This record gives sequence, C-alpha cells and structure tokens, in this order.
Amino acid sequence: MKLSTMRHIDYFVGVPATFALTGLLRLLGRGRQRRPDGGQPRRILFIELSEMGSTILASAAIRRVQERYPGAQHAFAIFRKNAVSLRLLDLFDERHIFTLRDDSLAHMAADVRAFVRFCRAERIDTVIDLELFSRISSILSLLSGAKTRVGFHNYHGEGLYRGEHLTHRVQYNPYRHMSQNFLALIEALECDPDAIPLPKRAIPVPPPPLQVPTNAEAFAYVRQQLESCYPLTSAHRLVVVNHDAGSLLPIRTWPLERFAELVRRLLDADSTLLVVLMGIAESEASARAIVAAAGARPPR
Repeated sequence: MKLSTMRHIDYFVGVPATFALTGLLRLLGRGRQRRPDGGQPRRILFIELSEMGSTILASAAIRRVQERYPGAQHAFAIFRKNAVSLRLLDLFDERHIFTLRDDSLAHMAADVRAFVRFCRAERIDTVIDLELFSRISSILSLLSGAKTRVGFHNYHGEGLYRGEHLTHRVQYNPYRHMSQNFLALIEALECDPDAIPLPKRAIPVPPPPLQVPTNAEAFAYVRQQLESCYPLTSAHRLVVVNHDAGSLLPIRTWPLERFAELVRRLLDADSTLLVVLMGIAESEASARAIVAAAGARPPR
C-alpha cells in the first residue's frame, strides 16, 4: 500500500478502533488489569512494525529484557519488508518472529487474524509496544490478549490518540536518544503502574552501537557485486553512504545537493576512496541524481 493510504487507514480506522477497543476492555473490567500472580513476565512480545532503524536502536532494550528475564520466551512482530533488520540482530528464534504484510489491505487483515492466533498459541502475557505514532501497533497490543501492555503515552498533552489501555504508560522524552526512550519502556516494567508518568528512575546510558558480525559468504557476494560495477583494487577504501531516509518521515531526508557535495569532497580528498550509495530499490533515481550532480561514474 502507498504510505498515504496507510496513514489514512491508521487515522480513520485506527482512532475509532482504539477508542472502541479501550471502551470494550473497560466494560469487561480489563482496562488496566494486572497479572494475577504479580510475577515476572514469562512470554514477552515486542512490536515494532514500520521502521528498520528503530528496530536496531531498540536492540539495547531487547537485550536488557532478555538479561533481566532469562527464563522468559521472547517474540517480535514486524512488517515483513522490515524483518531483515530484526534478523541481523540475531536476538530471536525464527519461529518467534511474526511478520505482517502491508502491501494490501486484504493481506494486512488476514495477517492481523493470524497474529491473534499466534499470540494465543504463544500465550503472550506481556507486550512492549516500541512504536511512537502507529495506531495499528496499539490495536495489535490489545488483540494480543496480554494482561501487561507497555508503551508510549501522551498523558494530557496534545497530539496522537492511541487508546487508553496501557497498563504501564511511559512518557516519551524528545530530549533523550531514542535508544534511551526504548530502555524507559523496559524500566517501566518493574515500576508501580499507577505512578505518573513512568518511569520515575534514571535511565541508563545504552551500550555502544550494535556491531553485526561479518558473514564471509555475504562479504564475498557484496565484493563480487561491487567489482562488477567498478574495477576494485587492494588500494581502494570504501565509504558507504545511505542517502535515502525513506518516505515515512521526509523531514529526515537531507537535500540531494548536500549528498552530492559530500561525495565530491570525499572523492577530491582521497583518490583511493570509492563512494558507494546504498539504499532500497526506490532509492535508485535519487542515487543517479547524486552521481550526476557529483560528476562521478554512474552506477550500473
């Protein structure tokens, strides 16, 4: 589906759906129901659907949960097109990764039904919603059947409505790095859920950025692809530039002329440098524009 279509569905369907589901939970007396045993979470589900980068940034929070609750089972729900970023982390067993398709409304509806069956089969008792803006993740956390639901909440501020069903409501802090905001969700699990806002404790600084181990087979494949485009030698040094932040949040995108200037400066500074523009298939047109503006050799 187009991004604009997804946004319309998220608003015109998501708002009434989260409102209705929240009301239904309250009528059933389950709005902010806690685990009856008051114990630790046993079957935890993370939800981060739409952003590959956020999945990487959440790795410290995920590791914190796995270290804190080593006996728990951990699962993850993500859009299928973004699942590669999750698999790079190597933090989840493949059978505990649930993917949803977003290419059509019919596929998404079918996968939401499959998601409910997945959660029931896995007996999910705790959901950690890593999304900031999406209402679909809020709906999924409700449909999971989990008694403990942790996520970002706007409290009395203006802005996005995502329902009033969270048992542990965490205030998003724009002055902290996103990885620390994700860690705040984890810290909230061990706080009094009635405290406002959560968590009322210092948020630890996350460990260094994740480093993915080198896979020899993948390295050889990438090297072969690069050599088919340019005659690489042992003297060359590679600089990889991800020039396209995607259409989800256009404000993140740097103007193409800035990237072209960056490429020119890199190439002028060192004759041994080879700049590689990296991106998804939709980034090809912008990559060619940068190459043309920089006066570099066009990609194949």
